[in-house]
Amino acid sequence: MCEPVSRNFPEIPDGCGFLYACEVMKVDYLELLQRNLVDEIEATRAYAATMAMAPPGDIPVLLELLADETDHIAHVAQLISQQTGNPVDYSALVSGVE
Repeated sequence: MCEPVSRNFPEIPDGCGFLYACEVMKVDYLELLQRNLVDEIEATRAYAATMAMAPPGDIPVLLELLADETDHIAHVAQLISQQTGNPVDYSALVSGVE
């Protein structure tokens, strides 16, 4: 079982790979969205690091994965902005977001 850590979200155990139902119940919707945004940003960094070591033929696939992650960031940021009372349609501001 994962132990809670003192990071941005100490009530959510880090490194578990998924959240248990009892962990989700300890946080509100906005906190979960914020955690999702952190996860998407970390995934984007991971793909960028992978691209640095990838053979040239794999770069197009990794670029597509990276584009998908940035789309997710725009969508999650939009949901966060709606919850905070300052709605911004980030997906409309970023060209090519699907």
